[in-house]
Amino acid sequence: MKAKSLFFILLFVLSLVTGKAFSQTKKLISVKIEWEDFNTENVYTVDCVQFRQLFKETMHTKAFDQFKSVLAIDTLVKQFKNEKLYKSIDVRGIITLNYKEKQTEYCFDQFGHFYKDGVLLSNIPLMEFIKGLIYAK
Repeated sequence: MKAKSLFFILLFVLSLVTGKAFSQTKKLISVKIEWEDFNTENVYTVDCVQFRQLFKETMHTKAFDQFKSVLAIDTLVKQFKNEKLYKSIDVRGIITLNYKEKQTEYCFDQFGHFYKDGVLLSNIPLMEFIKGLIYAK
């Protein structure tokens, strides 16, 4: 009886280990960037929830599924650092990362600060890349 129980426990543990070992990492498929002109001024700070409603008439949108752009963004997203100086941002855009199984959104300002799920992050290289994409003709 003990041998049989041990066999099933070993089988269970082995399935957990191999399941993790062979699981695929998230693959970024496409990216959508929505933004308002960075020179737009408001009398109050715009947060993530207000962004789309407030700028629905003037905001711009670009979608990317080209391998080079998506690969570059996928690499740059891994460089997020927790922001220590700022407590909030004046949102001027949203970047949506479309993975096979889910979608992830980050709000951003024009200075390289990003916000997601209550966490303020910094990623200047990603912001510079975004600016290059949205201002490209």
